[in-house]
Amino acid sequence: MRGFLLALLLVGALALPTDSAHADDPAAVCEGLAAEQALPILAQSYQFTPSGYGNAGFGPLIGAFGAGPAGVGALLMKGHADQVRLIPGGGQETGRRGGTESAALIAGFGAAAAAFPDKFYRAGTGTLIEKAEQGLKALAPDVVIFGATANRVGNTCNFAVPGLKNAVAMMGLDLKGISISSGSACSSGKVGPSHVLKAMGVPAELSECAMRLSVGWNSTQADIEVFLDGFSEVLERHRQRRGKAA
Repeated sequence: MRGFLLALLLVGALALPTDSAHADDPAAVCEGLAAEQALPILAQSYQFTPSGYGNAGFGPLIGAFGAGPAGVGALLMKGHADQVRLIPGGGQETGRRGGTESAALIAGFGAAAAAFPDKFYRAGTGTLIEKAEQGLKALAPDVVIFGATANRVGNTCNFAVPGLKNAVAMMGLDLKGISISSGSACSSGKVGPSHVLKAMGVPAELSECAMRLSVGWNSTQADIEVFLDGFSEVLERHRQRRGKAA
């Protein structure tokens, strides 16, 4: 684990809320290891606490994470880490990133950033995830909620029903217009078990059943009910197939 974290720090990036399971607070562990090596941390997130972004040297904000336009963002930077030069060349951004900025994208990002906090917190994402997990437990008592007892990111649930492969469940839900994922938010067409779950000691057979449900600023109680209704049908078909196979 230590070697993995140090390798992560050497490339300087820590993506906090985008992977498939979000247990505990990895930032505190990484900050301690980074201090030993005198390495700055880049902590990627759309949300930071009122006090900032911990001991990380950089804090990128990605526009699309907050319902803003894709292709624009911002970089929060502390004085001790002010050595980054993303795209050398022109003198834009005080020499940190050469190239003409897109005024339209920046304006859209600014508008989304202003509107996002109120909409996100009014959505009550933690309550929505709690409702989803309660519903999953009622439908499938053997469901596994990964990191259930840990301090998790509040808008994401990574779960598995033993024996129900994620590819099968996702196809069934997709036919009903319900989108969930088997991998991180940054993956596309991903095949194979999650490396995060593997690092957590989850058996490969169970990891192949893992799915990620995420909610955001525009999610509602009705969305959770639609998901649970759809998953109930997928689960029932799965049980019927298993019954016939037996």
